[in-house]
Order: sequence, then C-alpha cells, then structure tokens
Amino acid sequence: MLNRDFNLLFFKSYIKVFSLILGVLIVIISMQTNVLVFADELDGEVYKYENSIDKTSSDSETGESGFIVNSCVRKTGKKSWKKTIIAEPGDKIDYLIKYENTSKLTQDKVVLYDILPKNFQVVEESLVIKNGLYPNIARMTNESLNALISSDRGLNIGKYQYQASAYLRFTVLIPEDIDLKRPGANVFRNTLIGKVNHIGYKSYSDVIIFNEEDETDVSDKKSELQEEKSINLYIDDDKIKIGDEWLEISDEATTPMIVDGKTLVPIRWLIENMGGEVAWKDDERKVEIYFDNHYIQVWLDDNKFLLDDKECLFATLPRIINGRTMLPLRELFEAIGCEVLWYSEDDEHASARVEILYKK
Repeated sequence: MLNRDFNLLFFKSYIKVFSLILGVLIVIISMQTNVLVFADELDGEVYKYENSIDKTSSDSETGESGFIVNSCVRKTGKKSWKKTIIAEPGDKIDYLIKYENTSKLTQDKVVLYDILPKNFQVVEESLVIKNGLYPNIARMTNESLNALISSDRGLNIGKYQYQASAYLRFTVLIPEDIDLKRPGANVFRNTLIGKVNHIGYKSYSDVIIFNEEDETDVSDKKSELQEEKSINLYIDDDKIKIGDEWLEISDEATTPMIVDGKTLVPIRWLIENMGGEVAWKDDERKVEIYFDNHYIQVWLDDNKFLLDDKECLFATLPRIINGRTMLPLRELFEAIGCEVLWYSEDDEHASARVEILYKK
C-alpha cells in the first residue's frame, strides 16, 4: 500500500514537472519564432524626447497619476526617433510608442490608443512589442494592430509593476495621392492616448509633407516672389508700417517691446498681416506658424523652436504678456530667411525702429 501511494505521488510530481517544462518550452518557441533581429532599433534615441511628453491628467504635475506615454516617428530605415519629421508621398514611416509605470503600484489593464493622420495606411503584421515578457521584441497580430489604431477599442498591453515599461513600433505608408490641402507645409499629426483607471495622457508626433506646386504655378509667381517687402515696427508703439501702409495694433498692451535686451513682438498679429497663419495649441502651450512654405513650432517658456524639422534657438524665452503671445523677433525671422535691421532713432518716430525685409 505504501509503495502504491509512493508511486502515485511520484507520478503526480512527474506530471507537474513535465507540464511546467512543456509550458516553458512553448513560451520560448513562440518568442523565438517572433523575434526580430533589429532589437536595438526599437529604443533609438527616444529618451531625450521625454521632456516633450504631453500630459492631459489634472495631477500630471505631481506625478500622482503614475505613468507616462510618449510618441515618436522616423522614416523607415532611419535610426533616430524624432517628434517631427519631413516626409514625402509614398514614404514608409515608423511610429514608436513608449509606456512607463512611474507609480509605486502595479498598473493593470494599460490601454493604448493611436489615432493616425487621415488616409495614412498601416502596414499589416508590422506591430511589435518589447517589454518584460518579450525582452527581445515579439511580433503582434493584425488584430492587436487594428485594436491599437481603433479609437473605440484600444489595445490592452497588460499589467506593469513600478518602473516597468513597454515599447511598441509599427509601420505606416503615406499614400502617393494623399490630399495636400495647403501650399507649402502640410502637417499630419499622430495622437497617442494612454489610459490607466480612466486617467489619460496624450502625446503627439508630426509628419510634415510639402505641397510641391506645378511648374506653371511656380513660373507665374516668380516675379512676385522676388519682390522684396519691408515691415517697420516701433518699440512701445502700436503703429506698424507694412510696405507703404500704416496699420495699428488692436491691443496697445502688446506693442513691440524690449525684454532682457531682446525685441519681442505680438506674433499672431504680425504673421497674419504678413500673409501667414498662426494656431495656438493650448494643451501643449505651443504656437504653430505657417509662413512662406514653412512650418514653425514654438513652445512657451522654451528657448528651442522647430523650423520644419530643424531645431533653432531663441536668445530669450517666448512668453505671454497681457494675454498675448510675444516671441523674440530676430531669431525667428532670420531663421525663415528675412533680414532684420535695427535703428536707434527714426525721423518720423522718437522710439527705436526695427525693419524686417522679406520676399513674399
């Protein structure tokens, strides 16, 4: 009887051990069959962009919400990840998603939503993930990819302990016939949303595509483009001269002014009167400027700005004064090819004058 019980116990233990080994082998085999060889490319240079993460939770400043998300982009085949790139119709691009648990608690049911620019086409079987379970990168199913880019479903990427993270990457094709609505720079924004327990963060990455006008249009406008125009601004004065026309700034509280030895100007009023467009993104505290076929991104209280995909620097910080966005004049306009001249006195005005020369 004792021998029989011993054999039965041995048999049960053998079955348990065999099941455990079999389970481990199945996991290893499934991981190996899905591993990609370019493991290092998933990380890229994403870390230096974490300061640009866009947070929507009300307690994001205190960190109580407990996680971060970040979205970056690159042309397929390139090494570095960026927040903004320039691409062309027909290009393939990769999007990188990062999630990290920064709370002290385990986070369950982490759900990601990626809202693609209109008409961008996902490449099937391109979604991969790298996390604690799949440290060497594993390919995910098309069902997972479709869930990720669905604003209704989202992709549940599982449970994460403190400081655990996940990276996801997928590829998108820009159609050859994509609709470019404006001349010059057209911006296509990808929006990433991460949610844990009804708390959401957002992060953005942009693709800029330039609308190349046909030769007839370009030749018809050559003489016009070569015409040099001038703008004259007067420090602490609400009158501005554009060409031969005098205009008056509607808000006297935001006239051109000197701050920290640098000239600041009311950017929306000025750009719109020069024929450009200005948009304000409140969630990012960012100004977007469309002028002379350029796309410019400026963040308040940050001396860095982007001209198309080129990083430039201000000598002083952009800021809001009396409810109006004021930007440093010289660095911005010289970056887009204008000439900026300073006159300490003027025959018509006692105040100092700044002249901007540009071709439009």
